[in-house]
Amino acid sequence: MNISVNINENDFKRFGLNSSKINWDDLVKIIKTELSMEALTKCKIISERMGLSKISLEEINKEIENVRNAKSNS
Repeated sequence: MNISVNINENDFKRFGLNSSKINWDDLVKIIKTELSMEALTKCKIISERMGLSKISLEEINKEIENVRNAKSNS
């Protein structure tokens, strides 16, 4: 079975496609990877703006412990 999907030129370039024919599973993997990278980049920008990118591992673990303790005490 063949499925035809139209992709505009910007998205074709954005997803690094280089062929007019591609396996469906490969297309899904490429799109998922690109969208994941974009989401990760946005998270990084937000964490830098909020000062969270400078938190130490010890501080992160303490925050996790506090949340777990709060949940178990409620």
